[in-house]
Amino acid sequence: MKSYSYDEIKKLNDEYYNLMPEGISWKDFAEKINSIQHPDKRYFQSKLLTDIVNNFYSGYWYYPNKLSSSDKELRQIFFDTVKTLSKDNYYLWSIYYFFADDKKNLEKTLDKHFAKNNTSFEENPVNEDEFSQRFLDIFKNPYPKFWENMATNFKKVKNTKAENLCILFEKFYYDFTTDDERENLLVNYIQENPETILAKEFLGFIYENMKRWYNAISIFEQVAGKSVFHYYKEIYFHLAWCYGKVKEYADEEENYRKCLEIAPDYEWALNNLGLSLYKQKKYDEAEKIFLQCLKENRDLPYPANNLVEIYLRTGRIEAAKNLIESKEFKISKYFIDKVKKYSKQKNVAWAC
Repeated sequence: MKSYSYDEIKKLNDEYYNLMPEGISWKDFAEKINSIQHPDKRYFQSKLLTDIVNNFYSGYWYYPNKLSSSDKELRQIFFDTVKTLSKDNYYLWSIYYFFADDKKNLEKTLDKHFAKNNTSFEENPVNEDEFSQRFLDIFKNPYPKFWENMATNFKKVKNTKAENLCILFEKFYYDFTTDDERENLLVNYIQENPETILAKEFLGFIYENMKRWYNAISIFEQVAGKSVFHYYKEIYFHLAWCYGKVKEYADEEENYRKCLEIAPDYEWALNNLGLSLYKQKKYDEAEKIFLQCLKENRDLPYPANNLVEIYLRTGRIEAAKNLIESKEFKISKYFIDKVKKYSKQKNVAWAC
């Protein structure tokens, strides 16, 4: 594929996205791109393949053992499209061999990719952001020695930072398996590379998994708005979660709001924001949030239960009873029994 200037790439990207109407499926869009008559068709196909990869378990540490039907379809679209490209597009073909579980051709093709781009890699060393997007986020945990082999390739192009990251993730995925071991591994790397963002992201989630909330908060605060492997929205969500665990509700609220500013549809964030407001006794604001959740049918069944709790807390037994009797949303037996008890105490008629 020929080289393009910055302005040419910008123009082609605009044209590419204009071909993608809202709501089109990946399958239909791939058929559209693969059948288009255009002098830069190969660029559009490469862009399509990159977008598919970026939407395929991006930000996860591992690929699942069993793929969903939609994941299988997405992978098949990648297979069908990459086969239309020249074999010398080593980077995209290496991803093909990775998905096809062809270890031998994967390693050969990556070696060719580095050899072909030797000068480019030396003149423009891969930084953490590029390493994460172009390599770690795609290949993750393929098999033992993969990252060790990648370290050798980066050593050949004199990219010490990327080489050290490969060594780090070889150990992270295959040599160290417990949270304690991984914590020590990441802490040692961070001490030697204090400017790292990538290692800190992983350490933050290790601390969260260990329920070391303040440690996790400290790390997530350092990478919030800067993360290179995880989405910004994800970091803000987990930062909020950890603040909630230590009952620092104002900070919890702030970070759920930051998450929702970036991703208004992020699962559980809206309900959790409402719960944070409830814990701060901001009952009116919390009620509005839970009602919004119910209106949008999101984060169920929790907003309905939380709304019942709001009604009980503010003495609106009738409103709680009406919500339950509407049977529009699933309410837990705990809250149903609680409303019945309150209704009996207040002599409120109960039909259920």
